Amino acid sequence: DTMRINSHVRIILFLIFFLLNWAIAADPIAVIVKSRGNVDLFRSNSSKSLSMKKGHVLYDGDKIRTGPGAFCAVKFIDDKSLLRIKENSSCIIEGKREKDYINKNILVEIGSFFTSLFKSRGFRKKASAPHL
Repeated sequence: DTMRINSHVRIILFLIFFLLNWAIAADPIAVIVKSRGNVDLFRSNSSKSLSMKKGHVLYDGDKIRTGPGAFCAVKFIDDKSLLRIKENSSCIIEGKREKDYINKNILVEIGSFFTSLFKSRGFRKKASAPHL
């Protein structure tokens, strides 16, 4: 019986550890507030694309790609900063939750972008583009 209890305790501890790690890693950082045309989302842990619509939640490492004539607007949940992604563009949204803000990094792969950034506590925003 002691072996059986130890086995159950191990399983329960493993599940708790797994769920805590999943919950910590899955902090939402932004939400899609507008989407028009062919806008694809690639989750950081998948190579499959999802068709994005208004209300989709974004997480650290998500990639957004817009097609011809497409447009997407992303609002960050901590300070309501807005990122507009124009047609034929691609970027990776990175965000690490700190105490009371999200440390943001937009990795621009190609395309046109417009941002409205609002200063918040711990103002930490960065955009990166490939060197040409």
